[in-house]
Amino acid sequence: MLRDHTRLPPAIVLVGVLGACSSSGSVFECQQDEGCVVAGVAGFCEDNGYCSFPDEDCDSGRRFGEKAPEELASVCVPRSADTDSPGSSTTGLAESSSSSDGTTGSGDTEVADTTAAASSSSSSTGSMPVLEGNYVFVSSQTVAVTESVVEDADVLCNDLAQAAGLPGTFVAWLSSEGDARDRLRLDNITAQGWIRPDGRPFANTIGELVLGTIFYPPVLDETGMHVGSVSVMTGTNGDGTRSDRCASWTDTTAKDRYLIGQTDAGFDRWTNTGLAACDVPNRVYCFGVDRVEEVSFTPVEGRLAFISESPLPANSGLEGFDAACAATAVNANLDGSFKALIATTSAPALARFDLDGQPWVNALGVPLTLEDAPLANVIRLDAPIGFLAGGEAIDAGLWSGAEAIGLTATTRSCLDWTSLDPAERGEYSRSPETVNWFGIGSEACDVTRRVACFEE
Repeated sequence: MLRDHTRLPPAIVLVGVLGACSSSGSVFECQQDEGCVVAGVAGFCEDNGYCSFPDEDCDSGRRFGEKAPEELASVCVPRSADTDSPGSSTTGLAESSSSSDGTTGSGDTEVADTTAAASSSSSSTGSMPVLEGNYVFVSSQTVAVTESVVEDADVLCNDLAQAAGLPGTFVAWLSSEGDARDRLRLDNITAQGWIRPDGRPFANTIGELVLGTIFYPPVLDETGMHVGSVSVMTGTNGDGTRSDRCASWTDTTAKDRYLIGQTDAGFDRWTNTGLAACDVPNRVYCFGVDRVEEVSFTPVEGRLAFISESPLPANSGLEGFDAACAATAVNANLDGSFKALIATTSAPALARFDLDGQPWVNALGVPLTLEDAPLANVIRLDAPIGFLAGGEAIDAGLWSGAEAIGLTATTRSCLDWTSLDPAERGEYSRSPETVNWFGIGSEACDVTRRVACFEE
């Protein structure tokens, strides 16, 4: 995916350079070419976030390094017909995820309408602003469950921020006897306005945060490195209140559990996605609390993507899925023509859309991919689809039919969307997620799921 650091303050750009390549197990991700230097050999940071290196035996002149995911490691970077330069990989292979062992639910969760009202038109105009505010990041290190875990996490957050050059006072998003949302204050002042280390907005107020008005997920660590889809210790529900906490953080055995969040997700999975055993250390979210800033986002021009108003049975067929998208648009007073992003045995989901049109944005006007990157080339999204047409945040299961948007459906399409037989399976995804955003698993065809609706 394309990256543009020109809008970021110089200090943030420097952080990005210093933390350009990081490890998740044996896999390294990059953000800039400067992070792809091995044994004195300079490489390139490809659009999918992995390093490649010069190789004359490849048509493109570049080969992925050994620290790319298994399916890419030591594979030639595909040669693109229109972009032959480094950093223009068009590989469509799925990105490996480093998700934790948190459990997930299958029910849909909605919240009330957010303050960021959706436009009555399917397109909006604007651009990414240069923002100032409190930083929010995922800790690159973990903390263990102890009676002092909250205090330990606060110390960790401030130590990591200082080492990375991020200014301010930080607290961990952890609930103990009090709620995590009540910790976002310094002295008698409640903090407001959070941005990620790359300068992009996370959320404005605590009220909007717990309602789901999240612009970009909190998926960067203190150095600006994208950590992928990993779990984070929270003990906190989607509304910011305390939940499972290992007997108030006193039980350090595997018998009890604490609530975890998921770094690549929007509402409310960023803080409430499953459970982890109390003997498992984990990362934490770190929130700056010094400033009261108005962090807003000017909607970007693009084709609209949203979640269908109602769940649908698996035997609805393409006609039924498309009709649900059209009805949702009508009820939201949206112009334009919309179809379901769903695969069949005869065509992948992407084949249903014109890929040469404007990029897609969610109902808040946030681009799903940065800098007009074609959806066909994107391994992970930068912002979740995760909203109904009116701007309400939602955690919903979505029928997909395949494991990737470029693949046709196989045996996981409920007999090409004609069957309600519980013995058959249907591939699905979840609306808030951005790494494993299309096809995360399969389930019986006798349940109902919503669909993602994309403007043609």
